[in-house]
Amino acid sequence: MMGMDDLMTSPSPNATTGRPLRRRPAWVRWMVRNRTILPALLIIGLLVFFALFSKMLSPYDPLTTNLPEKLKPPMSEGHFLGTDGLGRDMIARLLFGARISLIVGLGAVFISGGIGVLVGLVSGYFSGKVDALLMRLGDIQLGFPSFLMAISIMAAWGTGLEKVILAISISGWVTYARVTRAQVLSLREKEYVEAARAAGNSNLRIMFSHILPNTMAPIIVIATFQVALSIMAEASLSFLGLGVTPQTPTWGSMLAEGRDYMRTAWWVATFPGLAILFTVMGVNMLGDWMRDHWDPRLRKR
Repeated sequence: MMGMDDLMTSPSPNATTGRPLRRRPAWVRWMVRNRTILPALLIIGLLVFFALFSKMLSPYDPLTTNLPEKLKPPMSEGHFLGTDGLGRDMIARLLFGARISLIVGLGAVFISGGIGVLVGLVSGYFSGKVDALLMRLGDIQLGFPSFLMAISIMAAWGTGLEKVILAISISGWVTYARVTRAQVLSLREKEYVEAARAAGNSNLRIMFSHILPNTMAPIIVIATFQVALSIMAEASLSFLGLGVTPQTPTWGSMLAEGRDYMRTAWWVATFPGLAILFTVMGVNMLGDWMRDHWDPRLRKR
């Protein structure tokens, strides 16, 4: 006879066939519970794939002009998405534009997040005059519209990929600093922090080993949304001619070039616009899911 433990662990039989039911694999159950995240993961996965293997996937050089082939419509022979006003293949330029968007999005978030988290950690932990000084600097920063500040910085520094990343980073660190500071203020008086102080741990060790790991969930959520904002900022700067160098293919510069062909060659501006739309949408969907997943107040019961 089977014991109680055997009955508890054995799979229940199917009512129609009498065969034991097999549990779905863990990854299948996760996908069923989180259906809304699948489109986001697909979009982001394609973006990363295209960015990493753009040279291998590109059928043409994105910088090579071919005037006899200019403004070829989509589905033309040899040009599935057509060509632009200089005869450059649209697929090639979109693939290399994905690389620029990914580099700017991740690079700006890494730099601005690092600065903001460090400022918020120091401000919240030490409080007092240090907190007042750092937060006043943040208030001054917030007094300038972030995109207007990025435009001013690029106008002063000139074009370039690294300058775009720095300009977007400088205008985006305050959000991380304020969120991190709020988290640290609520954590620094917790029992485990007091125990770490009593054990003789230095302030630096307490900040980075005991407090910082417990503030990462909201910071990661904010960073996800900031990736989308950074991609939009880079596209906007490139659209205005203040982004990377003019010869570098970016989605924003492709949009700017397509303005002159809206009536005669709609695809020149449509495809980079759709690339920006779906990329930002996918990143925002991922951020929404992460926020709902980590915030117990927003989880579905």
